[in-house]
Amino acid sequence: MSLRSVERIRKRKNEDEEIMFVILPALHLHLTCPKERVKRLLSFLYGKERVRELLGGHLKNCLVAFRMEPHIFMWLASYLRDQGLISDSRIKVEEKLAFFLYMLSHNASYEKLQLEFQHSGWSFSKYVRNFFDIIPILATRIVKPLIS
Repeated sequence: MSLRSVERIRKRKNEDEEIMFVILPALHLHLTCPKERVKRLLSFLYGKERVRELLGGHLKNCLVAFRMEPHIFMWLASYLRDQGLISDSRIKVEEKLAFFLYMLSHNASYEKLQLEFQHSGWSFSKYVRNFFDIIPILATRIVKPLIS
């Protein structure tokens, strides 16, 4: 073996030992600590109050969150309600629409939605699935083909 190869092997061995020195204690601490469920509250406002804040606050906040202006958002929510496509339950149509639009505009996961709106992953799964089910209906009612 050349001197260069021996030096590379020695360097790699030292790096592996340093990594084990750092990782093993952290892994041991992670495995031995009791796991508690801790609520992650980042904002004082969540759920319908958070949606109300985004719609009634600065225009830019609504544009960033939902990629549409508040009056268009409210029209779409009332259209969905009036047509019976999405109905109010414990969670109102505006909040369900906010989940869906936020998820699409930010490519957000359910975890990100949980942080933003403070509902369970099950809620997001159920309501977002409802929106995907009505997309074909909306496409036929709202989107009009161009006639050339």
